[in-house]
Amino acid sequence: MTGYSHVVPEAIVLSNGKMDITVAAVLVLDQRGEARIEVREFVPPAAIPQDESAGRTLTWTIAQVDAHATPLMLDVVALKRDLSEGGALAQLLDRVGGGMSVEWDGSRHVGRFDADAESARNELTGIFDGVAFVREDMAAWEAGEWLRSEASSRGKLLSVIGLSVDSTDEEVAAAASKLVDEGIRDDVLVIGGVDAMQKAINDLIEEVREAA
Repeated sequence: MTGYSHVVPEAIVLSNGKMDITVAAVLVLDQRGEARIEVREFVPPAAIPQDESAGRTLTWTIAQVDAHATPLMLDVVALKRDLSEGGALAQLLDRVGGGMSVEWDGSRHVGRFDADAESARNELTGIFDGVAFVREDMAAWEAGEWLRSEASSRGKLLSVIGLSVDSTDEEVAAAASKLVDEGIRDDVLVIGGVDAMQKAINDLIEEVREAA
């Protein structure tokens, strides 16, 4: 048996403030039996890479968010558990990899699967229904609302987050990233992620400048 829990990052947040873009967390299994988790952005319908269309590399969408949808956080603890050696997902991936081969079909190399591997593929597709590994205990906040919850006044708020009207773009970006990370630790997802928070901070700085 093989363990795959090492492919799961410490956090997986799917946030999408872009028009016509879908953001998805995808479990990938290549022809060598090596797995990985990727976060992909694409404009539907997405072009399928050749190795995937030929079945040499397999993918399962764990969860996805469409344009301007509420962000999602995946349950990485459950993913790591089920991808650990002997876990439900790990066993299915082992069955797929164990019954997979690559053959020449006269025009290209394609993936072939024995009956057990095909059955395991279908079981994995059924498990990844888009919600199985999504945390339901997260609250979604607009970036500006989450930012302004830090203090009652605009001037004090800038001080609380370690900024001033003279802060550089780099300092603003660092503060935005820190606030989004703090939100995740408090079970809050900031809609639009770091980009939205950075814009909210810049708007706040402009308001403080105008009020001075």
